[in-house]
Amino acid sequence: MKLLTVIVDPARAGELTRALTAFGVPGFTVSDAYATVAHGSVRLQRGRPTRTYLRCRSRVELVVDDADAADVLRVIVRVLADGGRVWVTPVVAFTHVRTGRRGIRAL
Repeated sequence: MKLLTVIVDPARAGELTRALTAFGVPGFTVSDAYATVAHGSVRLQRGRPTRTYLRCRSRVELVVDDADAADVLRVIVRVLADGGRVWVTPVVAFTHVRTGRRGIRAL
């Protein structure tokens, strides 16, 4: 099994989740994340300009079978062709706590 982690602009997260659902991914987790940027951006805070180096992003995480990982990665790259980051991590163990299922059956 593989854990795919995607960092994407929040405006594109909906498009990504719709594509994953259409492909047949049974479930995923979406959460807020903050990414650092080298140049920063200036915003007004209490009437004074303030430089911030954090930018709001969405983090989408999903666990897929090894056989499906390459296809799911292709879907992600196609949807996010103009921006985003993806990394793949091997999953050693996976358990669905409520049902007690383990491994690929837990997906």
